[in-house]
Amino acid sequence: MQPSGHKSFATFLRLKSGKQVKIVHGEAGVLSLHDARELNAKAIKESKQGIDPRAAKQEAKTAQMVAKADTFAAIAVRYLNHDETVMLASAHQVRDRLTRIVFPLIGDMPIRDIERPDIVTALDKIASNNGRGQANHCLSAIIQVCDFYADRARDYDPPRLKKLKRKLPSRDRVLTDDEIRRVWNTGDRFARLLLLTAARRTEVAEMQWKEIDGTNWTLPAARNKKTELDCIRPLSKAAVDLLPPRGDDDDFIFPGTPGQPIRSFSFAKANLDKASGTSGWRYHDLRRTARTLLSRAGVSPDHGERCLGHVVGGIRGVYDKWEFLAEKKHAFDVLAKHIDTIVNPPKPKKRKGKGNVVPFRKAHAA
Repeated sequence: MQPSGHKSFATFLRLKSGKQVKIVHGEAGVLSLHDARELNAKAIKESKQGIDPRAAKQEAKTAQMVAKADTFAAIAVRYLNHDETVMLASAHQVRDRLTRIVFPLIGDMPIRDIERPDIVTALDKIASNNGRGQANHCLSAIIQVCDFYADRARDYDPPRLKKLKRKLPSRDRVLTDDEIRRVWNTGDRFARLLLLTAARRTEVAEMQWKEIDGTNWTLPAARNKKTELDCIRPLSKAAVDLLPPRGDDDDFIFPGTPGQPIRSFSFAKANLDKASGTSGWRYHDLRRTARTLLSRAGVSPDHGERCLGHVVGGIRGVYDKWEFLAEKKHAFDVLAKHIDTIVNPPKPKKRKGKGNVVPFRKAHAA
């Protein structure tokens, strides 16, 4: 029951990812109590099976929007299904942002009627509910859809949107040795592997067994965010020891819901903060911390960048296509050893003799 007096039937439940959600079934008086109870039982059953009960409702709503050919949602679906979009490494992320965040705000509006203030209002809501970074990602997706339509429609002038990007605070957080020790000692395999591989959180979350060959992990080009090239990371022994018993090729090493990788990180991160007694850092800061530790351990800048999956720029990057696997293997081994020294610092050596007191010779009597 809302403060206004409006009544509706809803189910509150927690998904397997740990996220708590609310599913509204219908208005009281329009939907019978019997039907509401059936929908409630169905939603609970689906959540226990690892299915998000909101997915079917969202798909039906999207289909309704797409039925109108001139809506933003209809044009966006055409953009998402275009062969050039499908080839993008970030295609699934763009699809998720548009369908899950943008469509509920402007999806049913005719694209020709959408003006700059409409986008500003939508971005304000996204920034408030999902964060400023997500608002910038959604703005980029909206611009891509509008430009896609402008290239194919007559007399359509897309709104000026490029200056709506929100400023983000710069991130330079590096975990201290004490924080590394605290996080490591929780036994969290996901956080440990992020630190040992200097990989992005989604790269590790979506790892599949088919990407592991011996001790080499090949991140396929489709999942390599920046370069869109295969990235081979030779795993250190410490990293290999974190992997569970091998499953089928298409199995995820860190599964979320059945058959799916981890999607929600906030619940796991909150538990990690509580267990470690640390806060104020993100999973991505472990990547920055690992890169800093590589330099601290004496790894050359070029090999350190290659360990992160970055491409060395300039004319060297154009002509030098060597993988440097041996050098990266050495770098990851050095990183693992350096982390072990931080986590298990050597005990100070005791001085021989009776404590630290140096005996003086007795003075001879005059």
